[in-house]
Amino acid sequence: MFLRVKARTRVLPGHRPISRLPPFLNTKCRVYSSKQSSNVEPNRQEHQEDEPRFKYPEETLGIPAEYGFGYYQGGPGRRLGLKGRYEIRQKLGHGSTSSVWLAKDRSKNTFHALKILSGFATELNVEHKLQELDVHQRLGKAEKDRRCVTSTDHFFEAGIDEDDGPHLCLVQNPTRCDLYEVIKTLPKGTTFPLPIIKRITKDVLSALALLHERGIAHTDLKQNNIMVALEPQFDIAQWLAENPPKAYDPVPSFKGPVVSYKSHQFPPPPFEELSNARFIVSDFRSAQILAHKSTDHITPLGLRSPEIVLGGPWDQSVDIWTLGNLVFFFLTLQDFIVKRPSPCQLGFFWPQDLRPAEIQEALEANKPIPESIDFLLYQMAAFCENPFPAELLQVCPKTAEYFDLESGRLKRFRNQFRKCG
Repeated sequence: MFLRVKARTRVLPGHRPISRLPPFLNTKCRVYSSKQSSNVEPNRQEHQEDEPRFKYPEETLGIPAEYGFGYYQGGPGRRLGLKGRYEIRQKLGHGSTSSVWLAKDRSKNTFHALKILSGFATELNVEHKLQELDVHQRLGKAEKDRRCVTSTDHFFEAGIDEDDGPHLCLVQNPTRCDLYEVIKTLPKGTTFPLPIIKRITKDVLSALALLHERGIAHTDLKQNNIMVALEPQFDIAQWLAENPPKAYDPVPSFKGPVVSYKSHQFPPPPFEELSNARFIVSDFRSAQILAHKSTDHITPLGLRSPEIVLGGPWDQSVDIWTLGNLVFFFLTLQDFIVKRPSPCQLGFFWPQDLRPAEIQEALEANKPIPESIDFLLYQMAAFCENPFPAELLQVCPKTAEYFDLESGRLKRFRNQFRKCG
């Protein structure tokens, strides 16, 4: 299964665009990732037989760092760091700016998670446009009971291909899995028991307390970034023996064939063990040092606080709003705030004459309804059963776009606090 990606628009929010494009990254190029189907647009006819197409089973290997990528192209058996201290044993996963590997510290005979940033992300960290390294350095070796993934070491490694650029490598203690993987194991029709939700919330608050004390906002809390700690008795060596590395078949890329490795995650703990588990906040790729913010484009849309949605000043309290949304999700396995209304909801509370044109057009054409900031703000007001504070609206640049300045009421809704059904 593959998804078309517009690689030519590879720009991280809040950062500079890529100034030059390679010959193959033009409007006719198709770059794929194995997350979804390549047949997303089966009726489109503009595909030409001679168009270059690249399909990647996982991360997009072989595209240079200067074009927004530069993923690490090594694999199991490679030794990295000073005197080859860390030997890669298995691939654990990958994300939008890095791949993560299980590595053995040959000097101490211990296992670590080695997060290897792409050449592009490494450059942004060096320029402090991304602040992941800065955040880890500020956290230092935090106390274990503070529930944050921290780096015990970091170094820069040359790329396998020089066009990938150098890679920033962060050495971290391995974790078991994220909450998203745990949720997939829940018995059908059930949610987390309340004691487990309380434990998750307590541990995440402990992590946020540490971050906020040190002038850091996480800005990207979600199920994927809350990890279950790896128990001391978990036998990593045995797990490796049972799960040897597996390489995909070579696939063509920008400069020739590339080989990607299959990600192997540690298994989620048995459900009955969650009540004694430790939960840890991870992934500071989007974290911001509050005294030196590099962007205001933070937090997934459905988890953004009102001041972020309206473009206003913000601080570490945005993490608390996001955590509140997540607690609701853990209780119900439903989002507290949804990004787009359903047709049923539209008919219930949003009169046709007040709907934005793009929403009405999608409804009439029986197409997916687009995300709506108006709807987001309406839910915030309705669920809180309170109008937006005047002092907030006065300092947010986007207030006039959505609110009547005199009354402080949303422009496109008549029943301001009618609850969403």
